[in-house]
Amino acid sequence: MRFRSRRRINPVTGSVIAAIIGLAFIGLGVFLLNNSLKLVQNGIKTEATVIDYRRDTSGNNVTYKPVVEFKLTSGETIQSIDDLGSSNRQFTKGQKVQIIYMEDDPDNFVINSFFRVYGFPCIFIVAGGLALILITGNLIKQSRAKSRSETDYQ
Repeated sequence: MRFRSRRRINPVTGSVIAAIIGLAFIGLGVFLLNNSLKLVQNGIKTEATVIDYRRDTSGNNVTYKPVVEFKLTSGETIQSIDDLGSSNRQFTKGQKVQIIYMEDDPDNFVINSFFRVYGFPCIFIVAGGLALILITGNLIKQSRAKSRSETDYQ
């Protein structure tokens, strides 16, 4: 029986790939944060009631997304599903929560809590930033090790 040897990725190539992923995380975080800030600045704050949960199963994970009911400025009552789910039910049915929604698109809303407005986007920004810092440190370490080995060889 023959075994194939695993090809090793060039450390610089791996670092470039990781940097691209880190930048993508930062970009996604900035995009989400920008959307949240627009919602906070231009949206309408109102009280909503958690009336149910939508159970979302994808793969082995189960998440619960709150279904909220609220009145628009026009007086119309609508129901909408929050985009952000969690592995447990964070709110109880019948619980009142403050939301911020866009008047021209009421399904574009956020439950007004620090984490939902700012925390979630910041997680992506911090994760991407940490990846870039670690990659930079790794490249500096490799560069120093290479220059030392070349100096020792001479």
